[in-house]
Parts: sequence; C-alpha cells; structure tokens
Amino acid sequence: MLIDFARRHKGGFVTEIEVNGRALRECVLRVHQRQYYFEVFHNMDNGVSEIKRIALYCFWLLKYRPFVLKFKPDLDNFPAKVERRDYFEERFCIFLLTMQIRRSYSGTPRLPISDNGVADIVYSLKHHDVSKETLTLLFETLEDVVRMGAKTTPYSVE
Repeated sequence: MLIDFARRHKGGFVTEIEVNGRALRECVLRVHQRQYYFEVFHNMDNGVSEIKRIALYCFWLLKYRPFVLKFKPDLDNFPAKVERRDYFEERFCIFLLTMQIRRSYSGTPRLPISDNGVADIVYSLKHHDVSKETLTLLFETLEDVVRMGAKTTPYSVE
C-alpha cells in the first residue's frame, strides 16, 4: 500500500523510499502501548477501533517521520505545478483514512469533504500541533459522517 501510494505521490517523480526502521518500530510500539492503555484503564477488551488505530499510527508517523523520499535526479523537468515541499506522511495519513472508510463502507468513493478541506487538513497536520486525541476525533467524525450517509452540510447552531 505504501509503495503504491508513493508511486502516485508527486506525480510519479518519487523513485525510492528509504524507511528508518527504528522510527517505524517506535511508531508501532507506541500504538501497541496505547491499545494496552485502553484495554487496562478503559476496560476495552478489544482494544481500540480500526479507525482509532489508524489515527494513532498516523499521529506517530507524523511525529517520527520514518519515510524519506528519493526523487528522480532530473529536477529541471520537475513539473511547476508539483511543489517541492513534501507532505508525504500527511497525505499518506489521509490515504490510510480513506482506505479504511472504503473498506468499512463499500461504495464510498472519497471522503465527504472538499479538496480544499483535505488541503487544509494536510497543511494543519504539517504545520500545527495536533494531538492524538484531536486526530482520533477528526478521523472518527469523518467516519461517522460516511456511516450516516450524510453529505457535507454546514453545521447549524440553531
């Protein structure tokens, strides 16, 4: 899944991904620790939901950044529309969320938010402090919107 995503990332200019094994192991360890925490302190025998697990993996991937992308050496022909700034982990997190929602709710072609909304989330994941709890809440909320079959509608306080 990671390799397929990387091939499409940056318009196919990614040639290779280096993985920092220590950082990736740390991500997995942190998720397992959190699952254990929920089992022990919240009496959740099954651990956490799949969407919560994905949010936790995403949180730790964003913290430890275990992936380094290698690009084609000919950057003179790098398309102007493709930014050199990298949002690989952030976009990979959105990809994981989307894949889980598609797996759980077949027939869902995309997240119920606009492309601008996705871009805002990606930017926030890169440049703002986002806690495990906030990321989990965001992912669970998006999953709930899909589960309820709702379209993107403005929230009304009335």
